[in-house]
Amino acid sequence: MKRVLPIACIVCSLLITACGNESESIYPAVQLEFVTLFTDPTEGIRYLELDKGETLRIQADHTEQTLSSYTGKQRGVSNFVKLTEKEETVAEVYSFTPIPASAPVPIQQTNYPENGSGAVSLQSIWLSGDYINLTLGVAPEGENSLRFIQKSVTLEEENPTVSLSLYYDNGGLLNNYSQRTYASIPLEGYKEYSSPIQVRVTILTFREGLKTYRFLYEPL
Repeated sequence: MKRVLPIACIVCSLLITACGNESESIYPAVQLEFVTLFTDPTEGIRYLELDKGETLRIQADHTEQTLSSYTGKQRGVSNFVKLTEKEETVAEVYSFTPIPASAPVPIQQTNYPENGSGAVSLQSIWLSGDYINLTLGVAPEGENSLRFIQKSVTLEEENPTVSLSLYYDNGGLLNNYSQRTYASIPLEGYKEYSSPIQVRVTILTFREGLKTYRFLYEPL
């Protein structure tokens, strides 16, 4: 079952447009989305891959060369515009911010506790394509280590079940949730199991304690 918390937060965070008078606008109408940036190693051309499977060649980079520092694949949030050029849909990128998106590590291979030393303020969590995306409130200072742990994989049930948890370490600081942070959990590693796959994500939240969110993942 797909959980989204809250709807208004997602709309505000991920689908925005430039507003105000045209003379005051810095950017054209842009959209802010979770994306995967990757580079074609043979041609050196950079692309944005959207969660629903659409791939956009980056026609123009307005990030003051931020994109040029990344090679391979990098998960992030990006402000960009989609344009049609000679029957091809391309992107002009105005910002790109990398985000934590490491694959879940089996708990047996880590020394992490199931939950880190600090709770988080969970603003939204939802399944999109091959990722579970999160918007979090965390401490504005400190290391803010975010990792995802694979607690178990159960194959005996009708659908495979993957249980994950968030490890968050704020460096021992007092809880303070004034900094918004994004993160993604890649699910591609579970495509080997028969679809659909039940994914459970347990998070220690400030207001409600341990909360588990359930999703039904059907790989594209």
